Amino acid sequence: MYIQENREEEEEEEEEEEEEDEGEEVDLWAIALYAYSATEDDELTFEKGARIHLTVRSSWDDDTGQGWYQVRCGVV
Repeated sequence: MYIQENREEEEEEEEEEEEEDEGEEVDLWAIALYAYSATEDDELTFEKGARIHLTVRSSWDDDTGQGWYQVRCGVV
């Protein structure tokens, strides 16, 4: 049926958009070279030497080589 097929296509498109919004899953680790005190609600505070697990790359700028990640943080 056309209506059902059309709705299935819409659902697939919505799922793809949600995946794009969620970002790309990664499994990267970093060690903080400096301490940082959060200034916004969506930032973390951590000490120098903290082991930071990057789990999702939310955005990336090829021109600057910088991006935003979702992370988990703990001290080494």
